[in-house]
Amino acid sequence: MSPTTSAASTAAPGGAAPADDRATPPAEPAVIAPGALVVAAALAAPLALAGCGGGGGGGAPAAQPTPPATTISAITVRVTTSAPAAIRVANVAGDGAGAVRFRLGADRAADPGLHGPEHVYAFTIDVAATDPAEGTAQGWVEVRINADPLPAAVAHVDAVGRIRHLFNRACFGASAQDLARWQDVPYARIVDQLVDGCRTTAVQPPPAWRDEPIPTSAELNAMTTAQRDARDRAKGDRIHAMKAGWLREMAITPSPLTERMTLFWHSHFVTASWDLFEPQPTWRYLALLRAHALGSFAELLHAIAKDPAMCLFLDSASNVKNKPNENFARELLELFTLGEGQDYVENDIVVLARCFTGYGLTSRKIFAFNAAQHDTAAKTLFGLPVDAGGEADGDQALDLILAKDRCARFIVDKLCMEFIGSVPGDASAWAASFKAGGYEIAPLLKTILKSSAFLNAPRGGMHRSPAELHVGLWRAVELEPSEWGGEHWQLSEEDQDLLDPPNVRGWVGGGTWMTSRTLLRRREFLGWKQWDLWNRHNPRLRRILPTLLMAIDPYDTARLDPAAYPHWDRVGGPFRALLVDPAIHLK
Repeated sequence: MSPTTSAASTAAPGGAAPADDRATPPAEPAVIAPGALVVAAALAAPLALAGCGGGGGGGAPAAQPTPPATTISAITVRVTTSAPAAIRVANVAGDGAGAVRFRLGADRAADPGLHGPEHVYAFTIDVAATDPAEGTAQGWVEVRINADPLPAAVAHVDAVGRIRHLFNRACFGASAQDLARWQDVPYARIVDQLVDGCRTTAVQPPPAWRDEPIPTSAELNAMTTAQRDARDRAKGDRIHAMKAGWLREMAITPSPLTERMTLFWHSHFVTASWDLFEPQPTWRYLALLRAHALGSFAELLHAIAKDPAMCLFLDSASNVKNKPNENFARELLELFTLGEGQDYVENDIVVLARCFTGYGLTSRKIFAFNAAQHDTAAKTLFGLPVDAGGEADGDQALDLILAKDRCARFIVDKLCMEFIGSVPGDASAWAASFKAGGYEIAPLLKTILKSSAFLNAPRGGMHRSPAELHVGLWRAVELEPSEWGGEHWQLSEEDQDLLDPPNVRGWVGGGTWMTSRTLLRRREFLGWKQWDLWNRHNPRLRRILPTLLMAIDPYDTARLDPAAYPHWDRVGGPFRALLVDPAIHLK
């Protein structure tokens, strides 16, 4: 008889949880058994306390790297024997029932590990099993939580550097648990697992109003002025909540690459929530981007053409026969697929607009094709006929765009600029593979992130966007702000108002993030956070914060020296200096 152990993990609501969960197995399990009765309760270090069965059911621990264990909700001992066995599990430090919840929360009174010296929590679990035919066996396992992450980082300095570079560029930034989880894993495997493990839905549940019908014009006209005003206030509140909720999703999700790519596509297929002023279409648009974030670009392109938010934003509803509106057609070629003036002529925009005539919305702003408003006359796009008929004319036009080599190259170049900061010579081959593979985003992203161009890109050679700066900070310290709405307001003051880019071209990024005004605002807001973070952060992170927060060494190392401060400020002073060091703005 032999057991295996596993732990189920769930994200802690406050985001404050052990970043380095260590398990110290006994050198030899304590065994009191005749014959084959054995209990060998052991956990492998580090972070092997997640994803091996969810705290119940059978099966051995997976051999692959485990998902983040932000909260250990249960430890399960499994026993295998030739005959039914009575099993007793006693958790010395827990509830005596074999399941114990370990959490390092933000409540200082409940968690002494958040203040004072470094502290290691140790929990010992005793296991006993009685087999009628073989007798009784006992074993134990000790779980240590809140260990100092610095020694492991120092011991794996090259691996940590690669992980930090990858997470800074692709996942908003790294946490201590990211470094611990991946430091012994080959780099290519890290990329594969990050990409393959991406979610297609948010962690947070959808808002209650998601499926609430939008009033028709007749219903709005029947409302009183007070009712319309109340509805407008509710819409505004919902849009604000949506912005704050997305920012929180970036910070708490176990799949930050999903949100990073969703943000990328939002700045590519731009819509603006305040222009639409209908929260339901905006929420569905964001969900659409997330669902396709690492899927097929071709499918995303077809879906976005019929997305109500896009139809509203680029006036598809007013694109009718005999009076075509070219807004969507022009942006489709210039900004979404080919690039301005690349591989098309002005007449192609005119024809493309005709292909999409009849694409419109119902009175409740749901997509609907209006055949009566579709231009059925003959059309030739890029010298090729468009003759699918009706709504399918738009789909056929999109396929003709996707058939162009330029479309694949345009997307590849944009992704290279996003993650590498330049377009390497390999981009042509990558584009050819991207197109030949059906425009699948995940394989392309793996290629980019594994490339020598990415790995050798200068660390700290790109500027962090406001979202990367703020989300990366909260992920690094494993906390959440008291109010995400205020956090999003800070982003908007730094020129990144989520769900409302400045124009249809999206955010340019790069050096445009660092104007004299926005740099001062960044410094001001980071200054505001100093005391809040100091009062709540876990001390075990102090010595590793420069590694977590910065892609390169801090510029002002003199201010990080405790000797530069009075004795009463020799911990807080360097901590505050770290948050306003110029290196924090780089990735």
